[in-house]
Amino acid sequence: MGIVGDFIDKFKAAPVVPNNYANMSHAVDLLSPDWLRGDGGDYVTPKTAMQHSAVFGCVKVRSGIISSLRINVEDSETRVKNNKHDLLKLLDVRPNNLVSAREMWEQVIIDMDLVGRAYVRIIRKNLGSEVEALVRCEDHDVRVKITKERNPKLIYEVTNPWGGTDVVDQADMLHFRNFGSANLLGETPIQIAGRSIAAATTEEKFSKAYFETGGQIKDIVEFDNEPTPEQIAEFKRNFELNHSGVDGFKKVGVITNGGKHKRLTLSAQDGNTLDTRKFSVEQICRLFGVPMVMIGSLDKQTSFGKGVGEQFKFFINLTLNPILEKIENEVKIKLFTANDNFEMRFDRDGLTKGDLEATTKADTAAIGGNQIPGTLTQNEVRKRKGYPPVEDPKANKLYQPIEKIDNKLKPTSDEGDEDGERENAAA
Repeated sequence: MGIVGDFIDKFKAAPVVPNNYANMSHAVDLLSPDWLRGDGGDYVTPKTAMQHSAVFGCVKVRSGIISSLRINVEDSETRVKNNKHDLLKLLDVRPNNLVSAREMWEQVIIDMDLVGRAYVRIIRKNLGSEVEALVRCEDHDVRVKITKERNPKLIYEVTNPWGGTDVVDQADMLHFRNFGSANLLGETPIQIAGRSIAAATTEEKFSKAYFETGGQIKDIVEFDNEPTPEQIAEFKRNFELNHSGVDGFKKVGVITNGGKHKRLTLSAQDGNTLDTRKFSVEQICRLFGVPMVMIGSLDKQTSFGKGVGEQFKFFINLTLNPILEKIENEVKIKLFTANDNFEMRFDRDGLTKGDLEATTKADTAAIGGNQIPGTLTQNEVRKRKGYPPVEDPKANKLYQPIEKIDNKLKPTSDEGDEDGERENAAA
């Protein structure tokens, strides 16, 4: 059966975490709001929204950047990395037999952007706390309920790809919400601002039809004598057959029986077709918090030179960081036990690798290059960049600046020269 078959056979026998939900009448369903209907009557769904190039570009940028970040397991207090932690491989390399970690996190962000939420089931070994695999679940395969208790919790009914339904406890389901938690499910910009996306989709359809006809909005033919319905139908059929399409404006029409032709045309400039499309792209980028330059829209002055760097900083701080922190917090609560002082952290350094000037300044400041106490040693900075360590003992010591006292240099630490201290005391 191949990889898929092995995966299904493996999880057929996977134990379900014990729960007390035999009577599911003690829980009620959580329902997601309906997708917004546009003014034209069409529903805006993830599928229709992704047909707009700006929506596709924003989702691709957000999911691609986040999934490209390496994941570390760090001490929550000291920030020291633990490269041998049991969960590191599942989070950063291979969460299950089917996909890599990069692919799983990419799909998680796509689900959050398009549906408003993403589900990743935690498969544990032998009914214990040790995690065996992380498996993403399709949104339509998950039914969420809330218990009728003073301190309620969520229950997940998961339909398995191989058949049957499992009842999964809240502690065994990573539930990532994109925006808001009023309905406990999570919402997406497509739902919240679907009317703008519906308008943008309508503009795309109009532009397609407009340019297919070569900008010919309507043709009118006047006859002195009233033609019969059969003649009108035959004339319209022949005229549309010979003069419609993208190259229709090149053709010359011949009208007999005293007919007079009038063409009502509307240029792209007069109809603001292109300007309207640019405006819709700007609106969609604003909804997703993605700078327009990142999806290839370069018509703004700030999309050149240092303006690009400033926009990317805005994107990191206001768009990516909130998403990363939501994911980290959910993983901390569900995967790491209460007595485990470690937590998952996305490596934010990967977001600034492309800015050589900024990273150089940051590394210089970290080792004390501005005459301030160092926060990293030279070898620690070299390790972050993938360089081998330097054997010089000084490369493993934090830099401490020196200060002048009576025109003499003295270390600011307590590890100064004892003879020098005695001389200063005697003076």
